[in-house]
Amino acid sequence: MAYLSRLTTAALHTLATRAVADGRATQKEEVTGSKPFTNLEAELARYDASMKKQKTNLYTRRVVEADQSRDLALVGLRKQTDALTYSPQAPIREAALQVLSVINLRGGGIDDLPYIEESAMVNVLLADLDKRELEASITAIGLEPWVELLRSAQANFEAVYAERSHEKADESEVAAATTQRKSLHTAIRVYLTYLEAMAAASVDPVWQTLYNQLRVRVAEAEASSRTVKETPEATAE
Repeated sequence: MAYLSRLTTAALHTLATRAVADGRATQKEEVTGSKPFTNLEAELARYDASMKKQKTNLYTRRVVEADQSRDLALVGLRKQTDALTYSPQAPIREAALQVLSVINLRGGGIDDLPYIEESAMVNVLLADLDKRELEASITAIGLEPWVELLRSAQANFEAVYAERSHEKADESEVAAATTQRKSLHTAIRVYLTYLEAMAAASVDPVWQTLYNQLRVRVAEAEASSRTVKETPEATAE
């Protein structure tokens, strides 16, 4: 569910809050006492605390927003390349597979890393994508706008983080804010996977109900976030 990276702060918070409320509403200890649920509830509480700190500090908010924009660019690059691996045109398909292998090697899951580690890995990925042996493939499938979007988002993040002014927060606070958002992503993923497994294994219908509810919640959250950022159109057919 890499698309969770595309959710706005408000949509992510609403999704997690509703997931916890749905679980609590069952009044079943098997649900509310399960590790994935208690972890999601704890991560939501930490996320709330983190957001309260961000509201008081402009610099912290700007770093988190820059990091989210970088995540969106990375997820978009990966999804666009993956879609082109299904092209009926063999040259397009083969070029996309070559580029995707590099993205998966360097970029798989890095949008869920703490921002320091993510920054280093994005720089490595961009260096790989700039290599001569990938130039023809990237051009063939029209990925240049996506690569440049990621490069621009990375440069913006590093510029914002490097600022030294009276608005700058303590670095531990910034790290906590960006990491906490990604921790909440992970908690939601784990909880949804757990509900899916329990729905398949248990005869109690509560698990299927919760699983269906959360899938609807995720779809609603994604829909509410779609207009937040425009992305370049695909140019390869």
